[in-house]
Amino acid sequence: MVRAKNARDSVIDKLKYDGGYQERLETQKKENEVIHKGMLEYKSDMHARQTEFREQAAINKQKRNPFNAKINE
Repeated sequence: MVRAKNARDSVIDKLKYDGGYQERLETQKKENEVIHKGMLEYKSDMHARQTEFREQAAINKQKRNPFNAKINE
């Protein structure tokens, strides 16, 4: 009798778990979309910062060239 009750309880628990599967799946998909969107925004921002840094570094290098020419004379 105890075994039958335990078996019944485990079957009921599995049915409840399986019943909520679709809802959990949709929730996880939405969470993944939000995370993915955040990562794309982050990568785009970092790319823009890197490009800006390279441009600024080139400008700074050009500004230093006259001083380097005087030092080399």
